[in-house]
Formats: sequence, C-alpha cells, structure tokens
Amino acid sequence: YTSQPVELANGDFAFLPTPNGLQQGATPISIDGSPYTGNATPRSKGMTEAQSKAFMFGNRMETSNSTFESLFDENGNPTYSPVFLASKRNLEKAWVIGDAIGGGMNFFASEADQSASQSMRDFINAVLRNESGAAIAEHEFTNAQAQYFPEVGDSVATIKQKAENRKVAVATMKAAAGQDPAAMQ
Repeated sequence: YTSQPVELANGDFAFLPTPNGLQQGATPISIDGSPYTGNATPRSKGMTEAQSKAFMFGNRMETSNSTFESLFDENGNPTYSPVFLASKRNLEKAWVIGDAIGGGMNFFASEADQSASQSMRDFINAVLRNESGAAIAEHEFTNAQAQYFPEVGDSVATIKQKAENRKVAVATMKAAAGQDPAAMQ
C-alpha cells in the first residue's frame, strides 16, 4: 500500500494498493483501516504552469483558426480580400506613420477583412508568445504570417498546406496542455 493516504476525486482519503498489491488482489483501505468501497480514483493534480499556458494559447489558436476557416466559400475561395490585407500590412510597416495609416484602413475594410486580420493576428500572437514569451519582432510576425496564412499568389496546394500547418500547430498546443490525448497521436 501507499505509505500516505491519497486524496481521491470525491474528496475522501484512502491507502491505495501498489501495482504489486493490485496484482495480488489488494483493495483500497480507508484511513480508519476498514475496506474502502467507494470510487478510488485519485484526485487530478491539475495543470502545471506550462500546461495552463499551452491550454490558453491552444484555445486562442483553435478559435482564431475556426473563425479564419469560416472566411472561405464552398469552393475554397476567400471571402475576404488578401490584397487589401497585404496592402494594410505593408502600410503598417511605414516608419512613424505606419500604425496610423494601417489602423485608418479599417474604415475601408469589409467585415470579412477585419475578421481575417484579427484572426490571423490572434493566431500568430498565440503561437509566438508561447514560443518566446517575450515581445514579438516584426520579422517573426511576418514570417509566421507567411507560414500559416495564405498570401497573394499562393497556389491552391500551398493554401491547403498552410491550413494543415495551422491544424498541426493547434493539435501540438493541445497535446502540450495534456488536454487532448488524441492530439498527442
């Protein structure tokens, strides 16, 4: 048996048999020494800090990807304007006035353009914050955007490959959180 009582999922405490004890037919014992007849499932230890962060980032990535995927029609064509988003992204990089110009373009953006932009930004921030935990450099953001999201001129095969990259990134994050055993496979 365990040397210390184990807290069970239902809040009780009991001494649990060791693996060898289980093979010999031993059963749990209550702390008063009587046989324990309730559910002897140990209480979960909860998530570690790393698992908690992976869970948070994974949920953000999954939600953002789902929103982004909804911005394509039944033929796989975007309902947002990739050209508009690329132009906005390039204007935002302009020294000193870029943020003002890029942000001002939202007045001309469709709802789909705004949703695509926000989904992409949230997905990329979740991926990169998990990887670095620090401020994200512009070149890292640009590289991640090219890695995970369609760009002007991408072939249909490349767009599908990038969608698969997003799905793998989400599954990997969920596996790191320990919350999705299927994702680990």
